[in-house]
Amino acid sequence: MGFIFTIVLTAVVAMSSGTDPENDRLPGKTFVRGLKQWGLTDLLDQYVKEFPPKDPVEAALLRRELRLNLYSDAGVPTSERMAALDEATSILRDLIQRYPNHEQFLEWKLDLGRDLIERHAEPYYNNILFRGGTEGDRQKLATLTTEALKVYEELVGHLNAEIQRIDKLSIEEFEKQSRTGHIERVEQLLPRATYFSMWAAYYHCLTLSADDPERDRRLNRIITYLNDESKLTTIEHEISHYQAQSLLLAGATYRLLRSTDRAEEFLAKASQIALHVSNYSERQNLRWVVTLAEMERVKNLRDAGQFDSAIKVLNQYRGTIASDSPAEFPLEFALALLEGSVYREQASAL
Repeated sequence: MGFIFTIVLTAVVAMSSGTDPENDRLPGKTFVRGLKQWGLTDLLDQYVKEFPPKDPVEAALLRRELRLNLYSDAGVPTSERMAALDEATSILRDLIQRYPNHEQFLEWKLDLGRDLIERHAEPYYNNILFRGGTEGDRQKLATLTTEALKVYEELVGHLNAEIQRIDKLSIEEFEKQSRTGHIERVEQLLPRATYFSMWAAYYHCLTLSADDPERDRRLNRIITYLNDESKLTTIEHEISHYQAQSLLLAGATYRLLRSTDRAEEFLAKASQIALHVSNYSERQNLRWVVTLAEMERVKNLRDAGQFDSAIKVLNQYRGTIASDSPAEFPLEFALALLEGSVYREQASAL
C-alpha cells in the first residue's frame, strides 16, 4: 500500500504543480472523491494526513467519515471500532459547539442523535431485545437515550421555531430563501428528527419499569405520532420507505402497552412488508425488521399466555434461517433463549 500510495501522491502533486488555478483546486478533491468511490479508505486516510483540506470544517467532516468507515469494518477488533466511533462522535460534538451558525448545523444535530441511538446504544438495546439484557445494559442505554432525546428535543424545537419564522416572511424574502434550498431543508429535517426521536423514546422505555407513568406516556406519544400525525404506518412502503420500520416500532410499542391484538397485527404486517420489498438491496437491509418483528411477536404471544402460538411463530421463523451458517449462530442462540422463556412462562402458568 505504501508503494502505491507514493506513486499516486506523486501523480497528484505533479498535477497540482501547474500555474493554472483550476489545477490547484480540482485534483485533490477529485482524488478524494475517487478514493471514496473505490472504497480505498486506508489510502484516503494517508492522503488526508498528507494533504488535509484547508477548510477546517471540511477537514473535520472527512476525518469523521474515515473514523465511521473504520467503525463499520467488521474485520477490525471491537475495541478499535468503538474507539473510532468515540472519535467520530467527538468530532461532531466539536463542530456543533464551534460552528452554531454553519449551514450544516441542523444536519449535525440530527447526526449526533443518530450516532447515539443507532451506533453507541446498539449493543445495549440488542442485548435487551435479543437476550434479555442486564441492569448494566439498561443503565448505559438510559444514559445514551436521555442524551439523544435532549438532542432531538432541541432540534425539533429549533426547526418548529424556524418554520414559524418562515411563515411570517414576505413573499419576496420567502422566494429568496426558497431558492437557496433552506426552506426545503427545514421541511425535510423536521419529520426525520421527529421520527428518530420516536425510536429514541422507545429505546428509553426499555429501561423503565412497567409501572413507571413516564413509560406509558412516552409509548402513547409514539403511537399517536406514527398512526395519526405522520401516518407512516399507512403510507405504502414503496412510497415512504419507512412503513415497515414504522409498523415494527408501533407493534413493539403496543406490546409494551400490553395491547396484544394490536401488537400482533402491526408486527406481522411489518414482517410481511419487509419480506416483499421490490428492491433487492433494500429488502436485504430490512432483514433486521423481519428478525425483530418475529421475535417481538413471540414475546407478545408469550406475555398473553398464548404459548402454543408463540412456539409456532418462533419455529416458522427459525425455519427461514440457514442454521448451518456460523454467521447465524448469535441469532440461533437468541431464539433458543426466547424459546426457553416461553416454556418457563408456560410452566409457571400451569
